[in-house]
Amino acid sequence: MNGSLAELIEEEFKLKSLRRLVDQTNADLLWRTASPAEAEIRIEKTRKQVLELFPGSEELFDRIYLPRFRRIDKERMERGQLIPSLADRRWYVGL
Repeated sequence: MNGSLAELIEEEFKLKSLRRLVDQTNADLLWRTASPAEAEIRIEKTRKQVLELFPGSEELFDRIYLPRFRRIDKERMERGQLIPSLADRRWYVGL
């Protein structure tokens, strides 16, 4: 078996952290962001955190998570959910 027990535990911790981070970003995009600009800020923050956990994984992030996050935000905007803007606290109403 390759790797020490400590390395395996560390890798498992990083994977669980990644899972929680992605799940939280999904929830934020669905329920907390109010504009495409706020969504992009949240996505970029998540990207930086993922790269801290897994340096050099830019291409994987861009292929796996970026399209997912943008799809979630697009679907939310199309549904026109009521969400207060974090920037100016106005309510956005979709038709």
